[in-house]
Amino acid sequence: GTAIIRYALNKDSRLQAVISGYHAKDGDLYGSQGDFWNDTSLSWSENNVWNPTDSITMSTELRAIFPTSRLSQRQDLEFSVRGGVRFSFDLSKYVKGLYIGNNLRLRKNFHEYESAGGQLMTEYQLSNLFTMDYFFAKRFNFSAYIIARQSWNYDGGDFYPDLIHGEEFGYQLSDNIDLALGMTNGITYYNQERGTNPIHDLIDLDKMNFYFVANYQF
Repeated sequence: GTAIIRYALNKDSRLQAVISGYHAKDGDLYGSQGDFWNDTSLSWSENNVWNPTDSITMSTELRAIFPTSRLSQRQDLEFSVRGGVRFSFDLSKYVKGLYIGNNLRLRKNFHEYESAGGQLMTEYQLSNLFTMDYFFAKRFNFSAYIIARQSWNYDGGDFYPDLIHGEEFGYQLSDNIDLALGMTNGITYYNQERGTNPIHDLIDLDKMNFYFVANYQF
């Protein structure tokens, strides 16, 4: 489950806290079963930083990430910070309720050690998030996204790139509360000689993660 708390400083500035967890029925990466926290984040976003046209908007975000997940704690992650620049495109004049966006983000991790258990830790991660949102029937919406990520370790070496996607149906219960049900999945590209094409796993429903989100905005 996920809890998102938003606080509007003004019409263009917002603070947001995200607290989430999950249940590992079949065991997590380390074989542990039960309920676990994900990392917790606190972000500040600024909308309408630049409006080159009536239908294009640039916004920025700065996010602090705290290592509350078991994975981050096992990797001795102390803190992370991520900055992002997003361009949003309003396509409502072509298809009513349709919006797309592209968000370029850079994350910097701070680990106590540059490696853990023989595994090199990620220092920098560059990601590109492409989103599509479609609002219909007053209170309903459908969203989809795809993220491409590239990471580097503390020695400057790169890891195999990641690809993540998700789809979500949402319903606005009131002016302050909205609900969503979605699914997501991800893969890592690697040398094809080492195994099957990971693209097959990307669209495998048996390997999807399903989730429910309730948002409350002050």
